[in-house]
Amino acid sequence: MTLIIKSAIIETVMAYKTLISIIAILAILSLTIIPKTTRAMPDEGALIKGLTEKVYVIEHGLKRWIQTADIFNKLGYSWANIVLVSENILNNIPPGKDIANSWRYPDGTLVKGGGPAVYLIESSVARWIPSPQIFTANGFKWQNIINITDNILSTIRKGQDVSSVAATNQVQTFILSGPCAQNQTSIPKITTGQIEFGYSGSDGQGNSANLSFETFLEGYDNDWRSSWSLYKRKIDLPGGTKTYTFYVRAKTKDGIYDTTPASCKFTTNLSSFYQQIEIAYVRNWGTNPAQQQIVLRTWKLSESIDMTGWTITTKKDSLTIPRAVKIVHPDSIFNVPQDLILENNDTITISGNASPIGINAYKTNKCGWYFPPASDEYRNCFYENNQYPDFLKDDWQIYLNRTSAFLADKEEIVLKDKNGLVVDKYSD
Repeated sequence: MTLIIKSAIIETVMAYKTLISIIAILAILSLTIIPKTTRAMPDEGALIKGLTEKVYVIEHGLKRWIQTADIFNKLGYSWANIVLVSENILNNIPPGKDIANSWRYPDGTLVKGGGPAVYLIESSVARWIPSPQIFTANGFKWQNIINITDNILSTIRKGQDVSSVAATNQVQTFILSGPCAQNQTSIPKITTGQIEFGYSGSDGQGNSANLSFETFLEGYDNDWRSSWSLYKRKIDLPGGTKTYTFYVRAKTKDGIYDTTPASCKFTTNLSSFYQQIEIAYVRNWGTNPAQQQIVLRTWKLSESIDMTGWTITTKKDSLTIPRAVKIVHPDSIFNVPQDLILENNDTITISGNASPIGINAYKTNKCGWYFPPASDEYRNCFYENNQYPDFLKDDWQIYLNRTSAFLADKEEIVLKDKNGLVVDKYSD
C-alpha cells in the first residue's frame, strides 16, 4: 500500500470520526435544553437552576424546589424557560417550601386559557392583566406564560385586575441594627439567643411611611412573615452552633416588594444546653461573702447533665463548678466527691462563705436539719431514711470559702459549659 493511499485512508477515517462526533453532539443538543444564563437576581415566577439538577421557581423572593419532572410538566412549565444562575446568586436566595404537588400554581405564575387574556396568579387568585403595556411595564416576560385549559382556568377564583405599574426595582430595604456591622466582611458570631433587627426602607421616592415589611430567617422560618412591628423583629433562637441568614424586604400598599432583600448572615455560638439551665437569681446584699449567692436552676431538661467543669464568670472572678458529694454520709470516709450530675428541676446554690459542714459541695437531703454529719441525730436520721427515694432533695450546695466579695455592683454573670459555650447570661 502506497503512502498516498495510507494518507487518504487516514484522512477519511478522521473525517468520519469528526462527523460522528458532530452528529453525536447535535443529537445530544436536540435532546437537551441548554438553560439561559443570568447574573441578575431572578424575577418573581422565574424558573432557575444552579450547577445541580434541581429546578426552582421564585415565589415571594424564595426559591422553591420543584421536586419532580412530573410536577414540573403538570404545572405547565417549559424546560426552555429555565435560567441558569451562578451558585453565588442561588445561595443568596432564601429557600421556601418544596413544591411537592401540582395542585396550586405558585404566586407569580402567568397563565392563559384558550383566549387572549393573560392572568397573574397571586394567593391562588387569577388577576387579569388588561393590556400589553401593563404587562411589559410590570416586567413580565411573554415566554413565561403557561397555557392551561379553559376548564382549569375556570376553577381559579378571579381577583382584582393588575392595573398599576410595578416599579419593584425602586423599592429598597435597609438593615439599621443587628449583629452585622456595615462593611463587615467576616460572619459575626453571637453569644446570645435573643437577637433583634431594626430596619427601614424607601418606596423609591424617599418615603417609608406607606411601607410594610416582611422578614425571613433562613434556618428558622419556613416562609416570609409580616413583621409585628413596622421597623424591628425580635427572635429567640435555640441553643447550638448554627449559621443563619436574616432577610427583610419592604413592601408597598400595592403589594410591590423589594426583589433584592437586605440580609445579614451570622453564626450563633451557644451551648446545646442554652437556657435549659438558667441563672435564676442573684443575691448581692453586701460585701460579706455570706451575703452573696448565685442560684442556678434547670429548665426542661430532657437528660441529666454533668456540671463538673462548667464555669461562671463575673466582673471580679471566674468560678468552676467542682465535683460534689451526692449522699452526705455520717462517716467522712465515704464522703468522696464525684461528678455533679444535675437532673431536671434541680438547683445549685453557690454561696461565697465557708461550708457549715466542712464539705464544700454536696446535695441536700431530708436529714439536713441535723447537720453536722457526725452528730448522733444526723446518723440516726440517715440510717432510718437513706434507702427511701425521697431522701435526697433537689438542691446542690456549693461554698466558695471566700474571705471577700466575689460579686460586684451592676453585675454581669455568664454561665458556660465545658466547651466554653454560653448557656445563660444574667445582668442587673
